Amino acid sequence: MTAKEPAVRCILAAVVLCLLMTSMAVARDVGTFGTVYDIVEKDALKELEDKAKSVDFSKAVDRNALVKKARNFTPEDVKEMKAIGPAGKDRTFFVDMAYTLERDIKDDKGNIIYPAGYTFNPLSYVAYPTTLIILNGKRPEDVRWFEESSYAKDARVTLLLTDGSYSDLSRSLKRPVFYASTRLIEAFRIQAVPSVVRQSGIYMEVTEVRIPPRQAGLGDNQASKGN
Repeated sequence: MTAKEPAVRCILAAVVLCLLMTSMAVARDVGTFGTVYDIVEKDALKELEDKAKSVDFSKAVDRNALVKKARNFTPEDVKEMKAIGPAGKDRTFFVDMAYTLERDIKDDKGNIIYPAGYTFNPLSYVAYPTTLIILNGKRPEDVRWFEESSYAKDARVTLLLTDGSYSDLSRSLKRPVFYASTRLIEAFRIQAVPSVVRQSGIYMEVTEVRIPPRQAGLGDNQASKGN
């Protein structure tokens, strides 16, 4: 092992971990607004500037429509994740984050440090301090569980939806809300929600949370049956 290898391994682990996790907040194309121009020569800029000054952008751009489209944005992944049902019982399992290199990693001189096919676990070298909460934003019980949990006020928590409006929940919860993705769901083997995902040593721990019926609701039902 060369002196550079430990540093390279840590950097590589950080990069791989980031790639595995960034699917939660991938930038997505929500459309093109306005006219798109090719790069122009400097002598044409003056003409464009003059034209721009004559345009009333408040009329040319429908800001309300733009805001509405952004708020109503739903990624295609949601269609596939709607089938994920509520947890029928509390269950915890662990996911091995081992990753196999698809290509050689070389140093600045072209020497191979790690060959394609080399397998390693990023969590052996870097930490992932974020806790992921994955739930269905259309289920009131899921949202209520989150609001009443300690996660709601924890800045280290990232909230991901399998369904529902990220915009509405972000406003009501007063915190950033993102959509999960099929890539992330598959990576963590999510089969039910709510699910809590966090690092546990060299593994990612996934806990499915069963939300029991509210006691008040049970009491009302039993009382009505007894009358």
